[in-house]
Amino acid sequence: MTIIRWSQPHRISDIFDDIFTKNLEDIEQKDCDCVPAANIIETEQAFEIQLAAPGYKKDDIHVDLENNVLSVYCDKNQTEGQDINYTRREFDFGSFRRAFTLPKVVDADKISADYKNGILMVKMPKREEAKSRLSREIKVS
Repeated sequence: MTIIRWSQPHRISDIFDDIFTKNLEDIEQKDCDCVPAANIIETEQAFEIQLAAPGYKKDDIHVDLENNVLSVYCDKNQTEGQDINYTRREFDFGSFRRAFTLPKVVDADKISADYKNGILMVKMPKREEAKSRLSREIKVS
C-alpha cells in the first residue's frame, strides 16, 4: 500500500473569502417561512409542546384547535428592516405555521399556552380515564 500525502492549503482561506465576498443575493432568503423547532414531552398527566420561537411578541403568536389538530402560527409582516443593508443575514422573524395532531387522550378543554423567553409552551392535560390506564400491575394466574 502506498501512502499518498494529501493537502488543501487554500481550503480554509476559501471558506473565509466566501463568507465576506460571496454574492449576498445568492444566499439571502426572501419571504422565507420559518419552521420553529419543537420538543414534545409526555408525562403521566399531560403532553407538552415546547416551540422555540424567539423574537416574537406574545400577541403575534396564535394557537388554535380544530378537529383534533393543534395549530400554532404567526402571521408577521416582514417589511421591518427591509431598508437595512445587511452584509450577512442568517435569520428572520417571519411568519410560521406548525400543526400537531393530538392523541384522543388529550382533554381539549384544558389546553393552555404560555410564551416566555422565546419558548412557547402548550400544555395538554390527559383525560382522567387515560391517566388511570397508563400503569397498573396485571396479576399472573
